[in-house]
Parts: sequence; structure tokens; C-alpha cells
Amino acid sequence: MVDFKTPARGRRVLLGYAQVKRAIDHGPTRRRVGFLLEGKVPAREGADILTSDGQIIGRLTSGGFAPSLGRPIAMGYVVPLMPRPELKFH
Repeated sequence: MVDFKTPARGRRVLLGYAQVKRAIDHGPTRRRVGFLLEGKVPAREGADILTSDGQIIGRLTSGGFAPSLGRPIAMGYVVPLMPRPELKFH
């Protein structure tokens, strides 16, 4: 079992220990979320994710058209407190 509370003494420390410990102590710095887009034009990587009042809260990492859904979809990262299903993004 790996203990993230203290690094191993006299042994090799788990690579990425500091990042994992920071995430455990402070929570994630971003969340990955999926989007169902309106219209027929897919969003592309690098597009800003905006709230309905124009605040930039993240960036898309990928997007495309989903033939089985008949609409575009996308995925991206947003600040941790933002993703709620009822929110509208632009």
C-alpha cells in the first residue's frame, strides 16, 4: 500500500508524489467535463468555455460531431466549482 502522507525515508519516492499530495490536500485545480452542443457546427480544441455572462472558466480539449446523437459534442477542463448540469455555457 502506498502512503501519500509522508515520503519514503531512505527509499525512492513515488514519482509525482508532490502533485498527488497537493491534489489530496487542496482538491483538483480543474475538472474534465463533457458538453452537448447546440446547432451543427462542432467546437474545436482550444476554444474558451464561457458562462452565460461571458466569464472564461475553461478551455476545450476536443470536439466533434457525434452521428449517433445527431449533434456536436465536446470535452474540456473547467474550474472545479463550475460544473453543474443546469449551467449554460457559450
